[in-house]
Amino acid sequence: MDEREPEDLQDDIVERAAEDFRKRIEAGGNPGSLTKWAERYGVTRFRLARRLKGIGPRRDRIPVNRKLSEAQEAALIRYIRDIDDIRTSVRID
Repeated sequence: MDEREPEDLQDDIVERAAEDFRKRIEAGGNPGSLTKWAERYGVTRFRLARRLKGIGPRRDRIPVNRKLSEAQEAALIRYIRDIDDIRTSVRID
């Protein structure tokens, strides 16, 4: 049984639908309407259209309210752990 989240499985289905749509176009065939194609795979037309434009799922985007980069966050965590290891507290001087 698959242990992934339902959103992950849905994203896989959308990706497969977009890939099959592109293949049909590259092969010179007419894939038909985007709405019918989306219905065939059980996804929304808007979601499939965004994926065809190269826009990925929202969960892969960096939140706009994120204040630190991943490297800065890792450095801060490392600093706090080092301070904690020597049994002292962080002070603002």
